[in-house]
Amino acid sequence: MQTVVFAFDHKTPARFCQCQGRKIDLLIDTACGSGQLTKPISKFCNKVIALDASESQIEEAKSLLGEEMKHVEYSVGNCEQLPAEDESVDVITVAEAIHYFADIKRFYQEVDRCLKPTGVLGVMAYNFCEFHGHDSVVDEKLNNCWLSYFRGEKYLEPCWHKGIFTLFDAYKELPLYRRKHVRYYDFLEVEYPLEQYASILRSLSAYITYYERYPNNPDMANSMVDE
Repeated sequence: MQTVVFAFDHKTPARFCQCQGRKIDLLIDTACGSGQLTKPISKFCNKVIALDASESQIEEAKSLLGEEMKHVEYSVGNCEQLPAEDESVDVITVAEAIHYFADIKRFYQEVDRCLKPTGVLGVMAYNFCEFHGHDSVVDEKLNNCWLSYFRGEKYLEPCWHKGIFTLFDAYKELPLYRRKHVRYYDFLEVEYPLEQYASILRSLSAYITYYERYPNNPDMANSMVDE
């Protein structure tokens, strides 16, 4: 039976691959971007196809993985035309991207075509972070400050791609793949200095969009840290 796994931390896909008891014959990492997921899962596979619509992202993935990854093949293309024969793929992954797909149902049709009868579609994403570890009053103030920028009407809320809101809701409203599915909600606990949150904020697509619209506005990331 084909299965879809919804995972909400960066370790789950690699952990799943590792638990198969053998190397995966063929895995397609769709919308692979710069290869942040491709690299850790590739060591559990005999062959990986890294697919992305952006040629520049594929070049970044090649740079990240290096020349020693001879079993990784790179392909520029969209996720509605997967580069594989019928029933030939063991695992298809998509990380931090399915909420941007223009035609998810068409993607699912391609998944159905390509996956073996026992194949797996793995969908992974991060949700937004929360502060913990202080007393409850401090945690609440820190979280409210972070959310006022991350989701605030004055700042990033109007700048998010509309698809991102399905991610913020943990993909509960995402059209489901028609096969059996399971969800893993894992929480990644890390310690960051406050300045690291400024870097996280600056890396967000909505932050980039905001400053394309308002290039002369002061840096909200610095304002958030000061606050």
